[in-house]
Amino acid sequence: MRPILLTTFAALLFGVTPFASFAASVGARPTATANPSIVLVDGWWEQEHREQPARDGYFRLPPRRVAEYNRLQAEINQLQRQRTEIDLRLARALRAQHEMLGMGDRDRR
Repeated sequence: MRPILLTTFAALLFGVTPFASFAASVGARPTATANPSIVLVDGWWEQEHREQPARDGYFRLPPRRVAEYNRLQAEINQLQRQRTEIDLRLARALRAQHEMLGMGDRDRR
């Protein structure tokens, strides 16, 4: 009786585990807490739920328009990086002001 229980337990344990880990890896998306310097942001295609029409339109563009589109995307990326850096600098400056006045994080409630 005991070997049957052990075998059943082992079969259940090893039979279910691969499916559970597979489902978690497919469904889970990395979070910013794993690496706070990485911010996951969907592009406008994803935000407007228009991935396929936008993708189709992009691949139909003539080469000159593709270059212009890519230039605009590079400019958008640069501006977003600048915005992120400015936000970080603002947060650091505000935190420094709070600390100077003795109102650090633990004192704010």
